[in-house]
Amino acid sequence: MFSPLSNRFGIPGVISVIALVFAMLGGAYAASNNSGGGKASASAKAKKGPPGPKGATGPAGPAGPAGAAGAKGDAGAKGDTGAAGSSGTNGASAEAVSFAGAEHGCAEGGIEVKSAKPAVFICNGKKGTNGASAEAFSFAGAEHGCEAGGIEVKSAKPAVFVCNGKAGKDGKEGSPWVAGTAPDKVILKGAWAIPYYSAAAGGELIPTAISTGIPVPVGGAPSYLPAVAPGGGITYPPGEEKELAEIFCPGSADNPTVNKAALAEFEFPASGILCLYAGAASNLTPPPALDSSNWPHLSFSGGGGIANFKSSAAGVAKGSGTWVLYTK
Repeated sequence: MFSPLSNRFGIPGVISVIALVFAMLGGAYAASNNSGGGKASASAKAKKGPPGPKGATGPAGPAGPAGAAGAKGDAGAKGDTGAAGSSGTNGASAEAVSFAGAEHGCAEGGIEVKSAKPAVFICNGKKGTNGASAEAFSFAGAEHGCEAGGIEVKSAKPAVFVCNGKAGKDGKEGSPWVAGTAPDKVILKGAWAIPYYSAAAGGELIPTAISTGIPVPVGGAPSYLPAVAPGGGITYPPGEEKELAEIFCPGSADNPTVNKAALAEFEFPASGILCLYAGAASNLTPPPALDSSNWPHLSFSGGGGIANFKSSAAGVAKGSGTWVLYTK
């Protein structure tokens, strides 16, 4: 209602107009009361005055309080996957190049490792001095902490002295047979072998050497009774010969032994017993032990003799084993 007036006169102007209207109404009311008729005259009616000047703009009102925070909005939709990035460039392969001389901070050369990064230099170690060769000198007498001399070893390090051992006491006098003929009633041991022998027929004599190393006593007869123990591939004909061999020679090729009492019991005219044991043999049979013509004359050579086998049949004969001898 008052918007046009407010816009034209401003707030103060509106207030002035309202006051004027009320003043005029009050005057008209008073005049009517005075005239008694209750009607106003034409001269008493108020006239509309001219508009007042536009009032100044009033100051801005204070800012209102901040409103309450709004509710959290919904999450947005997932964005599209971004485009793949471009491939990187290939890296450079490392390369090792050796160099000599004093360069790149090295005194004795080294290796240069090249790559995409700055080159890396690995230096050779410095050459060491040549070591001194060791020399050995013998010395005698009580010196360098040794009582009976020794050896001095010289090298780059301090000399080292290796002392001789002290002289041992003289041993007891040995039996005189060590340097001469073996005494009676001793046992000697050794090995025999027939590597290869081609027999034309069965019963062919095949000699094998028996070496005692020293002369053996001959006693009343120069020969030794040979007995070939059964086993080890020896072909033994049945009869008394095999039984006698088992009595005289009860051992084996790994443990050759002799029955010393059997020689006295059977009273054979021999200087001792020679037992032969076969470890492995083929196409071999023992000679007749009771035929003294086949007995080995061990004393004739001064350190051994020949013992005879026989071939079982024509063909290759061979064998090896051990022997044991007992001097009567």
